[in-house]
Amino acid sequence: MPSDYNCTAVDIYPTHVISHTLTGSHGHLIRLPMLFPFKPGQVAGLTLNDTIPVRIYSIAGSDFKNWIEFLFDVKSQGVLTPKLAELKAGDRIFMSKPFGTFVADERPAYWIAAGTGVAPFKIMANAGLYVNKYLIHGVGESKDFYFREYFEETLGENYIKCCSRENSKDCFKGRITDYIEQLPTLPADINYYLCGSAEMVIDTRDLLISKGISFENIIAEIYF
Repeated sequence: MPSDYNCTAVDIYPTHVISHTLTGSHGHLIRLPMLFPFKPGQVAGLTLNDTIPVRIYSIAGSDFKNWIEFLFDVKSQGVLTPKLAELKAGDRIFMSKPFGTFVADERPAYWIAAGTGVAPFKIMANAGLYVNKYLIHGVGESKDFYFREYFEETLGENYIKCCSRENSKDCFKGRITDYIEQLPTLPADINYYLCGSAEMVIDTRDLLISKGISFENIIAEIYF
């Protein structure tokens, strides 16, 4: 679960930035060496020094051998993300070993994400776990559908884009919950993976339960 940790509470290891690119209107992708093996959907802690609390981010991409990537946007009042946004290739950074239980398997499922919460689903898809999966991704503006071309190519019609602030071609106009609300039925025997803000996760979870989905079939990762 993405959160803040004290550096003494999690082991961190020095490494460096391979590349730093911008995506969408305010997204950042930083690529680091792959120091440890991981399971698609897991997270790792990042920081720049021992005075900044470790922040936890989902792994968003990898070649599963040499590098891994993390997606983030800048929190104006944040301690870490404004500094991460200034990193360039070669800069030093600290990373923890990957951990977490927000992992998918080959069974059919719904992946539901808001904003940068789409990150763990990107790496799950990279690992070949996209078969029989539906991805519902909600953003305010269409330019912030991170990895849009990849998901369109990989998932096809199973990639549902929800845009709340503008009308956009091939997108549902409204929030994730608006889209789910208008669905006549949902399969009750599969898992629903939710990743986003606490408000999004709670609202979506409650809606899914009201539509007959068991609490045990809802797996959540909350971003603060």
